[in-house]
Amino acid sequence: MGELAEQTGLSRRTIDYYTNIGILTAERTGSNYRIYEESSIPRIQIIQHCKSNNMSLGEIKVLLERFCEDEVFNKVEMILDKLKEIETEIIELNSRYPNLNEDQKCWLNQKINQQTISIMQAITILIT
Repeated sequence: MGELAEQTGLSRRTIDYYTNIGILTAERTGSNYRIYEESSIPRIQIIQHCKSNNMSLGEIKVLLERFCEDEVFNKVEMILDKLKEIETEIIELNSRYPNLNEDQKCWLNQKINQQTISIMQAITILIT
């Protein structure tokens, strides 16, 4: 559990709580330690993303039960990875933004909007 807490930034108490309510799963060792699979990390990323969008843990549990049993979970993970890439790119471009001329600013805004729309469409397809 300590390793998972370190990798995700969650406290051990939060991980324990998530496990107790069933939104995370763990195997028990002979000494009663919990062992979490690698898939717990993207699962926690999804939980954190949903919480940041004001979803309750009950709603998140339903969402995870519905999607994590099939290939949709992998697609959600890919979308989250793409969102991180876009966030990084936006942060980098924001530092350059003041130095751009109006045409460059317009092009940059269109590019960001297109990527955002593509991601939102992918998410919509996954959840419907």
